[in-house]
Amino acid sequence: MARAAAIGTLAPWCAKRAQTVETIVLVTGYPHSGSTLLGALLNAHPEMLIAHEADLLSHLSPKTTPGQVLSRLLVADWTVRRQTSYRLWGYSYRVKNQWQGSYARLRVIGDKKARGNTRNLSDRPDLLDLLRDRMGWQVRNIFVYRNPYDMVATHHLDTLRNVDGNGRAAPSGAAEGSSLRPDMSLSEFAPRPGEKPSLTSESVAYILTLSDRLVNIARMFLKDETLAVRHEDFVAAPKDRLRDICAFLNVGCSEDYLDSCAALVFPRPHRTRTKVRWRHSEVQEIADALGKYPWFDGYSFCGE
Repeated sequence: MARAAAIGTLAPWCAKRAQTVETIVLVTGYPHSGSTLLGALLNAHPEMLIAHEADLLSHLSPKTTPGQVLSRLLVADWTVRRQTSYRLWGYSYRVKNQWQGSYARLRVIGDKKARGNTRNLSDRPDLLDLLRDRMGWQVRNIFVYRNPYDMVATHHLDTLRNVDGNGRAAPSGAAEGSSLRPDMSLSEFAPRPGEKPSLTSESVAYILTLSDRLVNIARMFLKDETLAVRHEDFVAAPKDRLRDICAFLNVGCSEDYLDSCAALVFPRPHRTRTKVRWRHSEVQEIADALGKYPWFDGYSFCGE
């Protein structure tokens, strides 16, 4: 209720601020694909507000105004900043000396909720028309993905950390004798000699189902409305890829901004697939599906 009240209170103030907005960005793709990192870096730009999981599309209707859209994104960003200081999933996404939580002139806004945006667009294609026609903004889609074996493994490990409504740890195939806690970090599931968490086929099915949805979503956007970001390429050259993204969004970027963002990026992607026990059938199921989704071209279990 507090968040809803704040959105309603801010909406009139945001109506004027929304007049400078030119573009709205929807981050789509997979969970555990590097989208949180990308959203945080874009949110540090002086002309962007990219909120962390505002779930904007779930609240979009034919009556939604530009001021309400902007107020929802501002409240979501304020909430994450106040409650976590941009520390999420055990990592700090705070970009030093840049513009997270503020902006110089607002030209680009967006929602970093890759899984939710993917689901909502797949279920309700009309949402794009609402954004284009009612808001009058350019719509841009940033599609983020990475090695599917890492996404499957991280999804499975994240499932192991989930708890039910009574605070009990969900079983989901934990290693025998392990004690699960809601605050566990992924590092605590790292393989020990003779012991690894078993991987369930549900996580494989989940990622492949999302892939089917993404095939449909790709058809909804015009050719110049989508930019695909391969996480491994982004990590290898973050400044170059950020330049590409800023050009795609029609905003400039200073070297100071690029340097600050690059300092937050790990030198290489995490190979989460090494932290779980795989069944041969699961490895093969993903291998068989790689050719079905063009963005997975070049990936393998033992490769990048």
